[in-house]
Amino acid sequence: MSPRDRELAEAVLNGMNDAISVIDARDYGIVDVNTAFLFDRGLTKDEVIGRTCHEVTHRFPVPCTVPGDPCPLCDTVKLGKYTTYEYVHYNSDGRKIYAEISTNPLRVNSGQVVSVIHVSRDISERKAAEMEMRILSAAV
Repeated sequence: MSPRDRELAEAVLNGMNDAISVIDARDYGIVDVNTAFLFDRGLTKDEVIGRTCHEVTHRFPVPCTVPGDPCPLCDTVKLGKYTTYEYVHYNSDGRKIYAEISTNPLRVNSGQVVSVIHVSRDISERKAAEMEMRILSAAV
């Protein structure tokens, strides 16, 4: 990849409003993140790169497990296709972030999934509005 192509790819990644991370499919290690990811979590790149996704986003010492915590990354690696879930993530001060997570496989020439693009969209405001509507509906 030429320096110009690398610069363009980085500009596209950092130009996105959603929190995006690239995760190694073998060990769940975070390979790269965009600025929205760092801003949402209140972390620096040095605090994120090399750590596992479950440590950074869920504060879990082990990967997400089913049935209570399905792992979109695991599903994408296993099924080789796009997945989406709603999840609760946490920022650096412990505040809950309600998120819609989508994961997309990145393959090598053999077709094997080696990394996953993990996109997290903050839906906290939408979740609060839904809760408010439920409370109002129950009061009627």
